[in-house]
Amino acid sequence: MNDTSEKVALGFAVTGGVVLVLLIAALFGLYGAWAAAYVGVHLWAWFVVPVFGLPMLTLPQAFGLSLLCHYWTWQHFSQHTKDERPLSERVSELAGLVIMPWFVLLMGWICKAYFMGA
Repeated sequence: MNDTSEKVALGFAVTGGVVLVLLIAALFGLYGAWAAAYVGVHLWAWFVVPVFGLPMLTLPQAFGLSLLCHYWTWQHFSQHTKDERPLSERVSELAGLVIMPWFVLLMGWICKAYFMGA
């Protein structure tokens, strides 16, 4: 292969990698918003509707509120230009972000079932 074709192949590989990373980030963002919406619909129904008599939220409404709240409250604190934590710590943090909505839903269900007597 000549030098030009190697550069083109490298360019395609880098572009493919960037697109893949962006796609994965978008999918995780959508998962986070969907999970927050799903949990929000249930927590709203369990704790807000009975107390304040407000209408139920639909999943699309909760999805939009989830995106809005995340947008308004998002903060980023960077102490490094490169994440120097070990891979295991970064994977643990990612797993925690995936599991957290379901843990919150479990805590809400326990509160509703055992403390509110419903």
